[in-house]
Amino acid sequence: MNWISVKERLPKLGEEVLILRGKFIEIGNLSKELDVNADPEWFNRDGHWDLGVTHWMPLPIPEGDLS
Repeated sequence: MNWISVKERLPKLGEEVLILRGKFIEIGNLSKELDVNADPEWFNRDGHWDLGVTHWMPLPIPEGDLS
């Protein structure tokens, strides 16, 4: 899987994904999509607001999970 730029497209609202901000990778979600000129709002799993998210990707499927 490749990282997807937040400028290219965004995940579904509330969907947990891997987020990249600087050199940090976390699991987070897009809490709400703002207008075109504003940055989207992201939250990590701990419920803290994440600034500076540049890329995201879907969570990998756990090994052995074929559903």
